[in-house]
Formats: sequence, C-alpha cells, structure tokens
Amino acid sequence: MFFTILLAACASTDRVDEVLQPVQEELAPAETPAPPVPNESYGRLQQTLSKIGVEPIGLEYEATAFHELLIKIFSDPRMHKRKVKTVFSGEKMAYDKKAESLTIGGNSKEAEIFSFVAKEVPKRR
Repeated sequence: MFFTILLAACASTDRVDEVLQPVQEELAPAETPAPPVPNESYGRLQQTLSKIGVEPIGLEYEATAFHELLIKIFSDPRMHKRKVKTVFSGEKMAYDKKAESLTIGGNSKEAEIFSFVAKEVPKRR
C-alpha cells in the first residue's frame, strides 16, 4: 500500500527532483572494529601450561585474575599428574574423559577446582 501511495505521489509531480534528491556525499565504507587484544597475562599462562603439555583453548581474552588463577592451579604439582590435554573456560566445571579436556567455571575458586579435579580427572599412569 505504501508503495502505491509513493508511486502515485511520484506520478502526480512534474519534477523528479521534488521527490528524489541527489546524494550529497559518498558514504564512507563501514569500518570494521579492531580485534580484541589478548590479555598480557595470557603469555605467562601459555608458558605454564606448555611445561606440562596442556593446551589453552579460547583463554586469550579472559581477565587477568582468571589467568592468574589458572597459573596458580596448573603450577601446583597435583595438576601435573592429571590427564588434561586442553583447558577451556566455561560456565561450570566439566571434564571430558575422551578428549581429556578440562573446563574451568568462571566463578570457581581454587579449592573448588582442586576438589573437582580430584574427583573427576583421572591420574596419569
């Protein structure tokens, strides 16, 4: 219906420039936002994890406090004996036995993490 009214309005005028106006300026191309910069503490976390053969997945943009918690956790000798190949952050603690991947919940405390690992993550032989 709107299109019909617009068509009728255009047809009723003698001058096209009354209905359509020329573009005054060219629009600048849309700028893409810069990708987020990884947190500085991520490098230290990578080093800590690589020493024990654990790969961090998707942790580069986590907060410094979370990185520091993971550094503290994975620096502990109790973690060196566990079957963990990859570590993720997530909403809650989880362990995938087949993939040997550990998900650390974002609100987890050190004691909660060690307790979960002791119960759910098998030791290496």
